[in-house]
Amino acid sequence: MKNSIKKIIFLQCLLAALFLSGCARYKPHVLQYAPDRIKKADCDVEIGTKTLSLLDCKTYFGTISFLKKGFRSIQISITNKTDTTYILNGSNIGLQLECGKYVARTCHFNTAAHIALWSLGIILLWKIFIPVAAIAGYTSYKANCDIDFHFEKCSINTNDQIIITPHSLTHKVIFVSNENYQTYFDIDLIEKDTNKQLTFKM
Repeated sequence: MKNSIKKIIFLQCLLAALFLSGCARYKPHVLQYAPDRIKKADCDVEIGTKTLSLLDCKTYFGTISFLKKGFRSIQISITNKTDTTYILNGSNIGLQLECGKYVARTCHFNTAAHIALWSLGIILLWKIFIPVAAIAGYTSYKANCDIDFHFEKCSINTNDQIIITPHSLTHKVIFVSNENYQTYFDIDLIEKDTNKQLTFKM
């Protein structure tokens, strides 16, 4: 009787751990170019912006956890049809930016539930459950690393410098807190060779 109860508890723990490890995967997708607002300069450079909706965030980031933590994301798309190279400094965006790596941490998978299940399973049948625990733990860790990489790669931080090459389309995202979010803001591009400034009132 006791053995039967142990087997039932073990199977429940095993299924729960496998389910959680399966959920701990990060699969972002490419966000389509669809700005809400476009501003053009006289020199064939344009900037489009869009405050990402809940569905956009779910599609692009694979999670909406950061929205629940009080952050918003804005897509910035820069089209450069000229032969000139421009520079976008994060400090030249008229909003108080949040660090992408910091925002990414709000989306990390919590391993507490995994650990509790693994501990119970190891007590019951450690020979089988330890490999499952190792796989589930690695899956969760890998997902968190993928989140950090994606958020850092796609976002602009205050100290970042983005090079806008000739005849290119650049997609980036900025993160702002709800308290610092503004519908309208300025973006300044700097011409690399002349330091001439282009101001876009978004």
